[in-house]
Amino acid sequence: MTLEEFVAVIRGEGGKAASDEALSAFERRMDLTLPQELKHFLKCCGGGRVIETPVEYLDERGAQLIPRRMYSLDEMQGAFNSPVDSWVPKALLSIGVDEGGNTIMLCLRKDRFGQIFLFDHECVHYPGDDECPDTIETIEEAEDYRLGYYAPSFRQFLDDLRVVETV
Repeated sequence: MTLEEFVAVIRGEGGKAASDEALSAFERRMDLTLPQELKHFLKCCGGGRVIETPVEYLDERGAQLIPRRMYSLDEMQGAFNSPVDSWVPKALLSIGVDEGGNTIMLCLRKDRFGQIFLFDHECVHYPGDDECPDTIETIEEAEDYRLGYYAPSFRQFLDDLRVVETV
């Protein structure tokens, strides 16, 4: 799916399209750099709910997710300041949610910059749980529990999106 096709199915409850100035201010305030593809997306629509035409992500490995909302800059900052779970490594930025309430995340770490992950909210960690350590420092540790890798970049994530065929 092209960026333009994805933007066309995002409607309502979204942020306003981000300006270059707003993107630069966000990056300075958050002390991070966003991938160019994500910046372009935010400049086109600013985020919002995917409601017009259902779309799904399905790659060659069969990894599937159905995006329900893509975050605006304000929502990204709010999620970064109050992460979905203190257990999530700091190198991940929430950029949206899927239909099941799982968080779509972007990696900011240099060696995996721009990769897309899904944080499974149903695999909740409880302190003292023997199955999961009390703290997770790295993305690799998180992948052993409830963080799934989906795409090497936001561009590839968009490329792998397709309209859900209804019968």
